Amino acid sequence: PVDETILDYIAGAPGISEEFVLAYLLDQYHLGGYDFIVWDTAPAGGTLRLLRLEEQFYEHLGEAGKLYFSVKSVLDKVKRKGGRNPLGIIDEWRVLAKDVLDFMSSDTVRAFVVTIPEWLGYAQTERIVGELGEFSVNIGGILVNQVAETGICQGEVWDKKSEVHAHHMDMIRQEFGDRYKVKSVPVLPYEVKGVDRLLRFSENVLDLVDIESVKP
Repeated sequence: PVDETILDYIAGAPGISEEFVLAYLLDQYHLGGYDFIVWDTAPAGGTLRLLRLEEQFYEHLGEAGKLYFSVKSVLDKVKRKGGRNPLGIIDEWRVLAKDVLDFMSSDTVRAFVVTIPEWLGYAQTERIVGELGEFSVNIGGILVNQVAETGICQGEVWDKKSEVHAHHMDMIRQEFGDRYKVKSVPVLPYEVKGVDRLLRFSENVLDLVDIESVKP
């Protein structure tokens, strides 16, 4: 029962399922089968939750090691009977967690923050940029999507909306423009669906992504 307690403790680590999402990306990078890996993450900072859980996972496994040593004599008997050393499992996962954190903060990884030109988008961008900085994740640029630009349409509603968007575009550029590239994409008359339209849309962001800077 003791060995099951140890393994249950490991399995109860915060973010253990999310751990394997980031570990999968790291594996794909090491396999070298891609020029670039683009990870379209969850909105509103879902990726930050993964990074925080990764950090907690790493710390949790350090505590698991302490627990292991407190019952080591009993677990040694389990090991002699052919069971796998729980400390070995803990160490392997702890190393993996550290490798993932190091990878996410390396020069190989770039985060591109996608936002909208409204107050909520501005506030969330400010928070996300700050939290990515806490994990030393490099930010490649900020993409402001669905911008209602003056002249695209006519009408009172559109004119007011374009004024609001222009105001918040100015706020975003003033806050982040001296540190990161800021690129806006206007409201499009088509849905970005299918290869042809995706390629067409990509023309809007070519000058945002510095391909050479993210090459391995």
